[in-house]
Amino acid sequence: MSNNQNQVDVYILAGEADAGKSKAIKYITDEKRKYVTLKTIANVSLETARKVQSIQEAEIAVDDSITELKIRRKVDVIIIALRTDPYKDFPIAKKYIDFYAKSGYNIKFVAELFNEKQNPSVQNSLKTYCESKGYTYKEFPFEQQGPDVKSKKVKQFFGFK
Repeated sequence: MSNNQNQVDVYILAGEADAGKSKAIKYITDEKRKYVTLKTIANVSLETARKVQSIQEAEIAVDDSITELKIRRKVDVIIIALRTDPYKDFPIAKKYIDFYAKSGYNIKFVAELFNEKQNPSVQNSLKTYCESKGYTYKEFPFEQQGPDVKSKKVKQFFGFK
């Protein structure tokens, strides 16, 4: 990857299957392209790369996850989805987050999304991990009003218009 990763922020949507990670990424970026320009609430333009499918569901190993994103231009932000539950033989989100941080990327935000069957008060493993690392973390429980309500809240948490 040609980017100076020290200047790249990683925005993570984490959660189990059917938590709305991919839907939220699509809602936030409002584009079908891999690269988009997003405006922050402060009206700053950020060149952004996105990976809609969770890294584990794409069957990308931790050590290959940066190169497999195939980011071929300078970006300010990478938005990715990670599973918090086991998926096949791939590790849970924390292993990927550790790898990105050790590789020099700035873990800017971690949004944990919950599906209808989960209870956020019980699912605090990622929260505890993020707090211990000093990452900005927030939980987003299942929304009866529909997935766009949760996606809108995640977009606001990330600081995008």
